[in-house]
Amino acid sequence: DKLASEGVPTAEYEVSFASRFSFPLVNFLAVLIAFPFGIVSARSRKITGSFVTGVSLGFAYYVIHAFASSLGSAELIPVHVAAWTANAVGLCVGGYFLAGAEFRE
Repeated sequence: DKLASEGVPTAEYEVSFASRFSFPLVNFLAVLIAFPFGIVSARSRKITGSFVTGVSLGFAYYVIHAFASSLGSAELIPVHVAAWTANAVGLCVGGYFLAGAEFRE
């Protein structure tokens, strides 16, 4: 509050602070997203595809988090929305993959 009262822009600090509370959920999201790819049989020859998809999804999470944080720091979206956007997208993607995991072959 002191910095804001002196006219210093604090949005970047606020986004960073809010991200400290949302970022620990990434561990849960990683398990939620990786579990459906981990139940692929070792003999199905889909392990490489699962690995590449997992790495791609991890990179996509990083890009979404960085983009949302940049928008929050620029005060284009609210601070808490910026901090939690990547987690919300990750939860939706993980739920989608988990729901279809038993039908994959």
